Order: sequence, then structure tokens, then C-alpha cells
Amino acid sequence: MFQLGYSNTMRVFGLPMHYNLAVSRQREAHTGRFNTQVSAFLSVPLGKGNSAPLLSLGATQDRNTHSSQQMRLSGSALEDGAITYGLSADRTPARTTGGGNIQYRTPYATVAASVSGGGGYTQYSGGLQGALVAHPGGLTLANFLGDTIGIVEAKGATGARVVNAPGVRIDPFGYAIVPYLQPYNMNTVELDVKGLPLDVSLDATSTQVAPRANAAVKIRFAAVTGRSAIVSATRPDGTALPFGATVTDEKNAEVGIVGQSGIVFARGIEEAGKLTVTWGTVRRSAVPSMSVCRPGPARKRRIR
Repeated sequence: MFQLGYSNTMRVFGLPMHYNLAVSRQREAHTGRFNTQVSAFLSVPLGKGNSAPLLSLGATQDRNTHSSQQMRLSGSALEDGAITYGLSADRTPARTTGGGNIQYRTPYATVAASVSGGGGYTQYSGGLQGALVAHPGGLTLANFLGDTIGIVEAKGATGARVVNAPGVRIDPFGYAIVPYLQPYNMNTVELDVKGLPLDVSLDATSTQVAPRANAAVKIRFAAVTGRSAIVSATRPDGTALPFGATVTDEKNAEVGIVGQSGIVFARGIEEAGKLTVTWGTVRRSAVPSMSVCRPGPARKRRIR
């Protein structure tokens, strides 16, 4: 009895093509005769990129004229591979069978369907998979769970994608479930803010957690909702505001800082109101017209 095999990869039209050739010889238990079997397999992507379909072909032949052929086609589509699909066909001297399947992973559940048939039969199947997590902030739908999960809170960041959990996005209530966290290890959870409204920003887009086993941990990202503005302001004497000075709104909430050349970057501000620039123990404020008023020892310029 022996078995030999050879496999390699070559590039055809810029695409990697993997092939495998094998031959084996072994004694048949019921006849005592030796049987030689030859097989060949080939797989090649039908395009470039991670979502390109993969075509696999295979054939087997032995000395008893027993032969079989197989064909497989699989791939994915949409962002994060939300749709996965597959087609298959098998042929032997006795019969030919085939089938197909498709799965769509939404941010809140996974829907799957398949069909197969051959030799006088047809079979259909379908499935729906998901979970519902109750937490202090309400109820959140999830695709998968696992033993250890993260409950992400990012109010105002509806639609933000969780980079480390394919298919998971912040829901309209500001929550998302991150499945399969590794217990007693540092897990990085990152949000992709691409596509968020211009009036929404996050204080941070990445954090790390080290949960216990079988735990549900809260992961909070602070989102700021409001207008952003860049204001060129100066002191009453015309000189630039100090670099790094703090900018606050009428509620005394910090909304920005002074950058180089006295440029103020503020975010999360209202449509109208006053901003105050503070450094040391002196406060200044300004208006877009840059008019100066002197209400007292602490000179101010208004930003409206």
C-alpha cells in the first residue's frame, strides 16, 4: 500500500491557482485485490479581493472505473461579508446531486436558506438565528453571543460599525453587542465612525477591556452631538489667543481648545450662543465680527 501526492500554487492571469495531484494503491478488503486510485483537485479565485468567489474542482478515478467529479463555488458580498453563499454539484456513475445555500447576517439576526436535490428528491431548509440581551439601558438584538460578551454604549453614534466584530453596528438606541470576547485577555473594541452625521463625534474610537469568563461587560464611548466650528479669534489688543487655552460654552462644558495662531476648534456647540476662552485666571470671549467689549477687569470677546 502506498500514497503519493503533490500540491503547488501558480499564477494564471494574475490569480493564484492551487492544485493537488494524488495517487494511492491499497488492497481491497472484500476481494483482496489491489486498487489504484488517482485524484486531482484545483481551486482558483474568480477575481481579486477578499470577497471574490472561489471555484473548486475535483475528480477521482480508480482501476475499477469508479469515478466521481465535484464542483464547489463559494463567496461573500456586501460590507463585512454580510452575505455568504455556496453552490455545489457532485456526479458519480450512479447519480448526480447538487445544491445551494445563502446566508445573510444583519446587525441584529442571521437568516439562512438552502436547497439540495438529485436522484428523485428535493430538500429545502431555512433558519433564523439571533439573540436578545437585556441590560440596564434596555433590550438589544444581537447576531451571536458566546460565553463572554461586551455591551457597547455609544449614544448618538447610530450606524457606527464595530471594527472587531464583523456585521455589528450601533443600533438606533445607541447600543451594540460584541460577541466572543476572550476572558482574562485584553480585547480591543474599536468603532468606525465613517458615515456618521457631521454633527456627531466621539471622544475616543477605541478602548480595551479584560473581562472575566462568562461576563457581560459595559463598554462606553462618549459621543458629542452638536455643531463643529473653527473660529479665528484674537485678544482685545489684536494678539493671538494662547495656544492650548480652554473653550467652554454657556453651560460651562468644555467644547474645544485654542490651536496654533489663535484658531479655536469647537465641537458639540449650539446653533447660537456664547463661547468663553479661559487661560490662567483670566477669561476672554469673542464674536465672529471680532468686536471687543470690556465689561470689567476680566476682558471678554464673545463667540456667537
